[in-house]
Amino acid sequence: MNNMELNDLMVCAFRYALGRRSYITYTISDLLVRHKDKLFVQSKESILKDIQRAFDTNNYGMEMDKEVWQKLKEELQNDKT
Repeated sequence: MNNMELNDLMVCAFRYALGRRSYITYTISDLLVRHKDKLFVQSKESILKDIQRAFDTNNYGMEMDKEVWQKLKEELQNDKT
C-alpha cells in the first residue's frame, strides 16, 4: 500500500467513525494519532473541519466521544506540517 492509499483509507475510516456510537471512535482516533505523519496536510485540515462541524452540530457520537475527537483535533492542530 502506498502513502496515498493509506492516507485515503485513514480519512475514510475517520469519516465512518465520526458520529458513531461504538468502540470504533477510539480505535480510529488512536490510529490517526499514531500515524498522523502519514496524513497529507490537506487531509489533516479536512479532518479538523469535519470535527469542528460535528461539534457545532452535536453530531460527534456519545458525550465521551467528544473527548476522543477533541484530543485528535489537538494532535492534528499541533502537527499541521
